[in-house]
Amino acid sequence: MKGHFSIGILLVFCAYGALGASNLFKRHDEAEKQKLMIELNQVRWKIAEQAPIANMHELYYDQELENEMQTISCFSIKPGGYIIPFPSEKEAMELANKLQNTPADQQQAAVMTFVQTILPLFNPVETKIGCAERKDCGVHISGVCAVGPNKNPSTTDVIKGPLGSACPNGPGPVGLCKPSNVGEFGKGEDNGSSKSSSLIALLLIVLLI
Repeated sequence: MKGHFSIGILLVFCAYGALGASNLFKRHDEAEKQKLMIELNQVRWKIAEQAPIANMHELYYDQELENEMQTISCFSIKPGGYIIPFPSEKEAMELANKLQNTPADQQQAAVMTFVQTILPLFNPVETKIGCAERKDCGVHISGVCAVGPNKNPSTTDVIKGPLGSACPNGPGPVGLCKPSNVGEFGKGEDNGSSKSSSLIALLLIVLLI
């Protein structure tokens, strides 16, 4: 159990670092964005293989989501649903040090809060992501990303099983699911906190236990 938990923490930080530490918010070159998508999808692939998750989809960069994050109100940039706020580099380092120094018997509680922040990156039914730099929202936020098209977290989003074995359109070259029509997603009922909390708990069990 401890070994799986350590691997889960490593994968969580890899996914978070693939976006935040790479300054995706400042990159406008399409080639650079595609390179970062490859890195992020590699992490999603590793998570799906480790869990295992049968319906993990490949993410593609979406300009419309980027435009939405450029204009969304600062009040709306908070964890949950489909939005992933990113702290300043200093706060990210403080968080990493805090988790690293947390006693083993308290790690799961500490990681729970962290996973809640980046939960959308792990939602297997999402296929799009867009990010924007948002220094106008105070010193605690450096940027924000959003995923789609589902946007409604639900425990039914996660299907356990071998990588690529539950893909509506079949698996792609790397084993992640090919994108489906937006209408095929959205199987979650509400965008309420109870659904989001249930998905957090399920993903913790799948990824970290």
